[in-house]
Amino acid sequence: MIEPTPALAMFLRVALITTFAYAGTLALYVVSMLAVAIPESRFRRRQDDVEDYEAVRGSRYTIPVSVIVAAFNEEGMIVPAIGSLLGQAYPEMELIVVDDGSTDGTLAAIDAAYDLEPGEAFSRENIATKPVRTVYRSRTDPRLTVLVKANGGKADSLNCGVNFARYRYLCTVDADTIFASDALLKAMTLVGKDPERIVAASSLFGISLTPEFADADAREGPRLNNHLLADFQHLDLMRSFVVYRTAWTGLSCMLCVSGAFGLWRRDVILEAGGFSPAFSCEDIEMTFRIHERFRREGRPYRIISLPNMVAQTEGPRSARSLISQRARWQRVTLETIWHYRSMLGRARYGSV
Repeated sequence: MIEPTPALAMFLRVALITTFAYAGTLALYVVSMLAVAIPESRFRRRQDDVEDYEAVRGSRYTIPVSVIVAAFNEEGMIVPAIGSLLGQAYPEMELIVVDDGSTDGTLAAIDAAYDLEPGEAFSRENIATKPVRTVYRSRTDPRLTVLVKANGGKADSLNCGVNFARYRYLCTVDADTIFASDALLKAMTLVGKDPERIVAASSLFGISLTPEFADADAREGPRLNNHLLADFQHLDLMRSFVVYRTAWTGLSCMLCVSGAFGLWRRDVILEAGGFSPAFSCEDIEMTFRIHERFRREGRPYRIISLPNMVAQTEGPRSARSLISQRARWQRVTLETIWHYRSMLGRARYGSV
């Protein structure tokens, strides 16, 4: 047996202590978040059990919502996604699909399913975006508007949708996601209890390798895919939403309103200047920007996450693509934290 040199032995000892210290700190953090998340989740579940959703559906005073879908080369998923959104059990909504210069058959697929015709739509032009080439309206469903614009990225597409949106609350969603029919109803019912303070909200979604065939209305939770990688992602998202984001709701320090399903108050988005194309991921940056602005100005607000599963979205099918996705998530998180590093350690930003 070869004896390690004193320097190597010291290095290994420090590495071992550091590893155990990190693992212990992480475990303590998870347990702490769980302690906060459990009572918050129980409260939301009890609230959900006694809520009269039928009364909300039939009310003339329900807050209308503009749903914005940013789509780029989503030929295979766009029609099922639109169908799930137009099938929402919600009294008043509009659906704005922004085709961000797709080079595949995305627009043709929508046209075949919803019989599009060129038309006009009111736009406020509050946020500068790439030019809109054509506005289409559906002959079969007047709630559907399709905007075809020059390619500018997801943030630019969302801003384009914001310019055309008519309603006070915006729901920004991904084009590769299938939504439960009560997704808007449950989220907006809670928002409607405190619309002045709740400026953003998100909720749990599951992972499916074939979301176009998935049952997004499954009440028992996300269905298994019989695929180890996809089911691991299920478990990871449940950890993130059911534990961390529920706890962050209770602590008033939400890290990110997910781009797959995010509710935003329109006036707050406009006040912030729209989603920023300068960042790799627009959802976490907007969440941080709202925290920074409202905390700095001492204005009351809430950003919440709900325990309900509202959708199923596509997940990476291989270890390589999963690693790439998670590396990107870490990169954009660090990018945003670094940009807002002036918030760290300052009393005015509280738990954030």
